[in-house]
Amino acid sequence: MHKRKQLSKLSTLLLVIFLLIPNFAFAETSDTTAETKAVAPITESTKISQGVHYEYTNTTINNDPQAFSQLVVDLNDPFTTVDVSYPTPLNKLATTTSQANAYTALGQQVAGAINGSFFWSSDQGYLPMYLIAYRDRLMNAGIIASGRDQYVNQPIAFGIDSTGKGKIDSYNLSLSFNHNGQEYPITSTDKHRSNDNLILYTPLYPKPTTETNALGIELVLEGVTGGTELNFGETVTGKVTQIREHNNPTASTIPKDGFVLSAHGEAMQLIKDIGIGETISITADIDDKWKGASFMLTSGPELVKDGKVNLGIDPNSDRATERAPVRRLQSIKQERKYSW
Repeated sequence: MHKRKQLSKLSTLLLVIFLLIPNFAFAETSDTTAETKAVAPITESTKISQGVHYEYTNTTINNDPQAFSQLVVDLNDPFTTVDVSYPTPLNKLATTTSQANAYTALGQQVAGAINGSFFWSSDQGYLPMYLIAYRDRLMNAGIIASGRDQYVNQPIAFGIDSTGKGKIDSYNLSLSFNHNGQEYPITSTDKHRSNDNLILYTPLYPKPTTETNALGIELVLEGVTGGTELNFGETVTGKVTQIREHNNPTASTIPKDGFVLSAHGEAMQLIKDIGIGETISITADIDDKWKGASFMLTSGPELVKDGKVNLGIDPNSDRATERAPVRRLQSIKQERKYSW
C-alpha cells in the first residue's frame, strides 16, 4: 500500500463470462437426499493492509477438489474502499490487471480486482449487458432477462451505498421520456435495438451512429439543456432536429449535445407522431435506497438473502450445472464487511 490511502477496486466487464457461484455451492444444495462428503479445508491467510485480507482455501467435496480465493475488505478502515471500473468507451475490452494498473495513482493503490459483470459477444458489439451506475449517474441501463434459467433474471445490484456500506439489494430503475405532458417508458440505453424496443442512444455509445436497420423510426434530439449525463432524479430537455422515417436505410448520427430515440415494432407508436421542433424531456431515476450510492453494478444470480439460501436461478438449468473453470462471488459480511 502507498501513502495514506488504500483502495480496493472491483473491475467490471472484462473478457470473462462467469456465474457468481463457487463450484461447491450446488454440490451441497442440488440434491438434498445425497450425503455430502467433505475434507476439512486448508486455508492460507495474508494481511495485505489494515483493511484488506486475502484468503486461499483448498478442500475436497464429493471427491471433487475445490479451491476458493477471497478478499475480505473492512470498510470501517478509513483508508480502504471498494470502487468500480467501467469501460471507456463502453465496448472497450481490457484485462483485470490493466484496469487495476490504470486505476492506480499517486496516493491510491489497488489491493485487488475481479471481474464484476457480463458483456455482450461480438455480434452485439461487446457492450455491457447490465446496469452500471456511477456516482449517481446512469452509465448503462442494461437488460433484465426473463426465465429462471438466466443468470440475471431479476433487478439486483451490488455496490457501496450513500453511507459507505456494502449493499446487495433489488432496485427499480425508471427511464422515460416526456412529450406534451405524457410520460412514456424507454426500454434501455446504448444497446443494439431488439423487437419492440425503444432505445435511448447517448454520446456514450461507442459508434457515431445508432447502427440500426431500416425497420424502425428514430428521433434526433439536440441542444439538450442540462447536458447529456443521465443523473438520477434529474430531467434534461432537447428539441427534435431530425426524423429518420421507417424504411430509411441510413442510421442516425448521435449528436454530441443530445440523444437519439430509436423505436422498433410496437414502440414506434410512442414516437411516430412527434415532429421536428417539438420538445422532449428525458428522466432517469432510481429507488431512494440507492440514491447517493458510490456505484451500482448488476450481475447474478442471487444466492443468499437475509442469511438464507435464496437461489435466483433454477439449480437444474444448464447454466447452473455447467462446469466452469472459475466462478466469482460478491458478498457482504455484517454491515461494513465486503468480500469477493
